[in-house]
Amino acid sequence: MSNNFYINRQSDINETKEREKNKLLLSSEELSTKSIVFVEDHLSYKDLLIHAFFDGVAFFFVTIGIYLSIGKPETFIFSFWSVFMIFGNLSGAHINAMVTVSLWIYNGKLFSAYNLSKLIFYIVAQLIGVMLGNIFCLTISNYDVFYVEPKDISEVKQFIAEAFFSGTLVFVALFISSASTRPTKKNYINLTLLAVWLYIIIKDGGNVSGGNYNPTVYLILNGIARFYHKKMDAFDDFWALAIAPFVGGILFMLLFKYLFRPYYIKNHSKYIEDVE
Repeated sequence: MSNNFYINRQSDINETKEREKNKLLLSSEELSTKSIVFVEDHLSYKDLLIHAFFDGVAFFFVTIGIYLSIGKPETFIFSFWSVFMIFGNLSGAHINAMVTVSLWIYNGKLFSAYNLSKLIFYIVAQLIGVMLGNIFCLTISNYDVFYVEPKDISEVKQFIAEAFFSGTLVFVALFISSASTRPTKKNYINLTLLAVWLYIIIKDGGNVSGGNYNPTVYLILNGIARFYHKKMDAFDDFWALAIAPFVGGILFMLLFKYLFRPYYIKNHSKYIEDVE
């Protein structure tokens, strides 16, 4: 009788500890201001605007990196990694409307005034950043006009490839930045994993989809090429390069949120004190 009582009591204690641990884990996810996850961090609108501004500045330098690294993906990956290391804690360094929209939906509070403002601030800052970066390269540095040129392949095949590779990029970004799943607390290691994955999909997907994975870059660079430099083919693959990344990003975000993350938490539980 006493042994059964002890076993049952110990089981209750273990279940209570597990529930408390999960509560702490979820709290750490919601309160983590350094995570790329699109949380309601209750910053003032002024601070939110400053964060978005730095995301635009990051995009400015990434655009310059694109011009500097044409045909040299290793150079681009290094510039990408450097920008994330510098601006990651200042803005989250989304530098991709696909990432921003996916994380906005991930949060779930789509139409709260705060999250809508955050979405708009970030996307506007990103568009301005890539536009200024493009203007800088074309006018000050005298680069030839550069844009994502259409591929002579099936647009359906391009759409699927662009959606898949873009989606995996969002998945890895969530994995390395979500407090409950990131492999380590060292940002440079996590960002290296993201950079390595981006390098792989650029190398492997470049011949299939153009290796774009960034509708913000596509819309601005190809828009300027089309309407200012009269490159009439600039929007030939619009659906594959502008729409597919959003489709893939949202699908893989849902996969991460509702399948992978709950399974990972169940099998790799972490205490809140393990989170930065």
